[in-house]
Amino acid sequence: MKIISWLTDQIRRRKESARSKNLNENRADAIENGTFADESTFGGRDFDEKYRLAMRLTQKYVDQHYPNSYYAKQIKDFDRTLDYEGIRTDAISILSSSICASLRQGAGAEKAASVAIMKI
Repeated sequence: MKIISWLTDQIRRRKESARSKNLNENRADAIENGTFADESTFGGRDFDEKYRLAMRLTQKYVDQHYPNSYYAKQIKDFDRTLDYEGIRTDAISILSSSICASLRQGAGAEKAASVAIMKI
């Protein structure tokens, strides 16, 4: 019984070693080719925090200039033919993508928010 457990343990260790070696070689090749990307490539948690901050900074602007249907009915120049939700969704989509692009280029949250507002 001890021999069988020893053999299975040895086989498992060798498989893990081979898998680890293969993974490291693939990672090294990807780094050399410039195609390697992991969590730290775009900043990991730091990217998420900056993105959330930039979205919070732009929320007031979006609410004022692109109201949803409920608040749009309360404004003086309400037009029933316009799809306020669709317009708002498009604006938020453009805002989000431009914030992501700015953050990936290394801008801070405030700079990314101001650039995104200009692109709407």
